[in-house]
Amino acid sequence: MGSLQSITIPLDAFEALRLCDYEKLEQTEAGERMNVSRGTIQRLLEEGRRLLLGAIIDSNAFSIGDQPSCCGKGVPCDFTEENREADGQ
Repeated sequence: MGSLQSITIPLDAFEALRLCDYEKLEQTEAGERMNVSRGTIQRLLEEGRRLLLGAIIDSNAFSIGDQPSCCGKGVPCDFTEENREADGQ
């Protein structure tokens, strides 16, 4: 066997999966908890499911990222270092 590839699931995609698939919340309620729209939850679910199933089907390892998928794309969010510092985190 060759070396195991690893797939990283962004933190926000994993949280959407946890809220909707594990805790069985409606997408609207999950969006309220994450402070995002239902459409964003739907996109995160699609991304998370695709990555997770891809890792399983292709026999890859997977990990949960420590940043949401918007980080590094120039999209302001509550997770950016500047916002965490402003909040005293």
